[in-house]
Amino acid sequence: MVAFSGITIARLTYMIQSKQIDVSAENVIVHVGTNDINSMDTGSIMSSFSNLISVIRDVSRAKIVISGILPRPVDWLRTNDNVKSVNKELVGFCKKRKVRFVHTYKIVLHFGMPRRDLFAVKDRGLHLNLEGQRLLKAFFVNVVAHL
Repeated sequence: MVAFSGITIARLTYMIQSKQIDVSAENVIVHVGTNDINSMDTGSIMSSFSNLISVIRDVSRAKIVISGILPRPVDWLRTNDNVKSVNKELVGFCKKRKVRFVHTYKIVLHFGMPRRDLFAVKDRGLHLNLEGQRLLKAFFVNVVAHL
């Protein structure tokens, strides 16, 4: 598992295309988009995901899994509608592109709101804390085990 904190969909696409990131593994789970939620509308984000999938397919034969965008406590009131909209669009989009979508965001929700206990206190809920990271990693391990 490799993480690139603060990366956007476009930056990830560029890094894969320029071979700065190797996606030659059997399975590639893409967990990205949270950093785009504040600055892009649903259509633009979907276009970015389309480009990303095309680039991965150009350089790899990996099975691609797209992870749902996580809602964050720090900006939940401002971004929740966009997060829901993108995740809803991703479900149908992934079916059309023959890519698996996983509802990752469900593991951080409690009664429809982000679970603060899974997010870091110091940054007001911008990033997952160690427990949140552990939960996300376990989720991804389970996804790969069932591919």
